[in-house]
Amino acid sequence: MIPLAELKRFEADVLVACEVPAPDAAAAADALVYADARGLATHGLALLVSTFAPRLRDGTIVAASTCCCVERAVATAILDGRGGLGPVVATRALDLSLELASSAGVGAVGVRNSSHFGAAGYYTHRAAERGFVAIAATNCGTQGVVPPLRGRVRLLGTNPLSVAAPARTVPPFVLDMSSTVVATGRIKAAARAGEPVPAGWLRKPSGDATTDPQEYVTGDAEVAWLGGELATGGAKGYGLAVAVDLLCGALTGSGFGPRRAALADPAERADDRRVGHFFVAFDPAVWSAGYVDDADELLTSVVSSPACEAPVQYAGLPEDRRARHAQEEGVALPPAVLAAAEQLAQELAVAPLAERAVRC
Repeated sequence: MIPLAELKRFEADVLVACEVPAPDAAAAADALVYADARGLATHGLALLVSTFAPRLRDGTIVAASTCCCVERAVATAILDGRGGLGPVVATRALDLSLELASSAGVGAVGVRNSSHFGAAGYYTHRAAERGFVAIAATNCGTQGVVPPLRGRVRLLGTNPLSVAAPARTVPPFVLDMSSTVVATGRIKAAARAGEPVPAGWLRKPSGDATTDPQEYVTGDAEVAWLGGELATGGAKGYGLAVAVDLLCGALTGSGFGPRRAALADPAERADDRRVGHFFVAFDPAVWSAGYVDDADELLTSVVSSPACEAPVQYAGLPEDRRARHAQEEGVALPPAVLAAAEQLAQELAVAPLAERAVRC
């Protein structure tokens, strides 16, 4: 098991070796550790070795970001990430939304020209821990990884969003979801491992289902929208994806997937730069004096309601328990991810994960 402190040390060291300033490296490592501690394996160390480190090293992501605020009003702002590391840019934007909400009751911050920001729940959870209700969303820049419902060309991203809300005595509610039935990172991880994916994740253009993740990699199958087919609610997941691109792309002045150029040239669909984010924070004290008690009643009533089988839970509760366990016991990560981390440590001349880390 890898202690969380050791995991954060390693991730920060790797980022510094990739020329990310130390304070920014620590901020990004926090976001990565958040993911692995909660079982979001594709958005933790795996994201560092597969995406952040390679793109920092080849210059696709700007290591020393000059992220700046380009527009600011009483309750709104726009940040230009200037190609910087997503978790660094997004944390600054989230914190600015909290600052605005502290004075105006609500704060909305759009971000343009950023990059992959990791787990969306990290940011809303950060807000909830400080007593705010928050919404976070991100698109995938100009790259397309999912066709529109009934479409054939990959134009949209998985476009995740998160909503979090604090309570008085119980862990915060933290919804973190993609617009598709699953994040494509999990499909790619299954393909690398040579393992099938659950039924319902992938669909062929013919409408037939497949459990072979390699078919997604080769373009012979597509990830399903949340809800699946039109008859089972797929229009809801698809609609959410379009809404996120409108908020994070068109509204912020950043990149977005569905473009005429992407229809004309397949290469136009593969660029993961110019990612846009959108954050909204609310100071609940401005909206309702009894908010935290009402939130407690709502959440405790949900979990104490009669269950069919396993106990009833709410979004964020199992992840909170997993994180508490990880804080005490550490985390187990896939052997392939650990091997990639070891190779990266050698290439960058940073201390590898401690020997007491046991590969499971």
